[in-house]
Amino acid sequence: MSPTPASNGWSFVAVERVGSFHHGWWRGIVSRLVNTLLHRRIALLAVASVLIAACGSGAASTTTTTTTTVVVDPTIPPTTPTTAVIEPPAMTGSLTVWADPAVADAVRSRGILFGADTGITVTVVAKAEADILTALLDGSEEEPDLFVGPHTWLQELAVAGLTEPVTLGEDLPQGIIDAVSLRGFALAVPLAVDALVQVRNPAISPTRPTSADALVCQGCLLLPGDGDLDVTYPFLTSLGGYLFGPNPDNGYDVTDTSVDSPEAIAAATILQDLVAAGAVGTATDRADALARFEAGEAGIIWAGPEAIGVLAGEAVEALPTIGGAPAISPVRVTAAFVNGQGPVKAEAVRFAERYLGDQDGSRAIADASSMAPVWAGAATNIELVVLESAKTGQPVPYVAGTQAAWDEVAAAFARILVGTDAGTALIDAGDVIRFVDPTPQG
Repeated sequence: MSPTPASNGWSFVAVERVGSFHHGWWRGIVSRLVNTLLHRRIALLAVASVLIAACGSGAASTTTTTTTTVVVDPTIPPTTPTTAVIEPPAMTGSLTVWADPAVADAVRSRGILFGADTGITVTVVAKAEADILTALLDGSEEEPDLFVGPHTWLQELAVAGLTEPVTLGEDLPQGIIDAVSLRGFALAVPLAVDALVQVRNPAISPTRPTSADALVCQGCLLLPGDGDLDVTYPFLTSLGGYLFGPNPDNGYDVTDTSVDSPEAIAAATILQDLVAAGAVGTATDRADALARFEAGEAGIIWAGPEAIGVLAGEAVEALPTIGGAPAISPVRVTAAFVNGQGPVKAEAVRFAERYLGDQDGSRAIADASSMAPVWAGAATNIELVVLESAKTGQPVPYVAGTQAAWDEVAAAFARILVGTDAGTALIDAGDVIRFVDPTPQG
């Protein structure tokens, strides 16, 4: 498969596909309406003919005749006249799905159910996420009809024409909808979600801190010393900072960053003060923080659903406020993408929407990936806290350059955690992200 970018760019591809989708839907409605009116007219003509025959011309007659009265039940739809019984053809064929080995079996189990219901065989090929994206963008000879991966693939796939519009169910958290949408159109079916929550050991921290600014315990909040931005993100965004600003054409503008804005620096300064006061301790990374928390070395960690599955007896709560504002979590979504160049798009969309993206499918993918389901109806009480965090969170940007910028800001927070001034660290990060030489010229 050799995906060819549209001559007018990805935005034309997305709008054209959505337009085709909606036009097809409208034509279906019009067709059904015309058929319904035709059937009704045929039925009325038949009734009229019988009544005319029964009533005759109205002239007197000396001959006694027996007539049959036809009673029409308006609740019964008219029968379509036909010369033969036409049976719809049985659905046959196959779908090929690429998915990371971690979730391949969960996808396969949903494919078996889909096959039993439709007669369509689903073949799941296990591929590492990085290999899936590379094969798709490089034009692999193989052509999957559907593939599973992170929402951060969205823009690259849209540019290559490798996404197909889908319909999302109601009541999904807004942060999840935003993660899989481009220019207001959903281009992937969300399956599972990762967002931050506060996990607290009541034996060490008996009182829930509702404000990060007010932490007074020694080393009670344990953060990854590498600055992992999936955890330190609220200290960038909660007062108004952002990694990339919005762009109406492709979702994000890589030339617009506010990581060194007064708002971002103010939020990061709160973390700087907590470090100076001894309220924040550091672990090597997120895995080390979780292990030390389990060992009772700290009372609080900020983590995603991966921590919920291995902890017992701890309190799982919403993040505390930062600077008087609600803490904003990053949101990551695992999604099902339908190949926009595939030969069986309608069947692939049906499988993605109704079997992978329904409550049972979301539950299966969440369990396999240590994430939370996207549906409240499939979530545990603890996972509902994750969904609340996703509702008000910000999706990780999906434009090219996100990972490099993400790593740069994480490095800035690693420096703040060892005592570097917050303003200095974030201003340096902003300069690097903009690819501007900060050295004065002259």
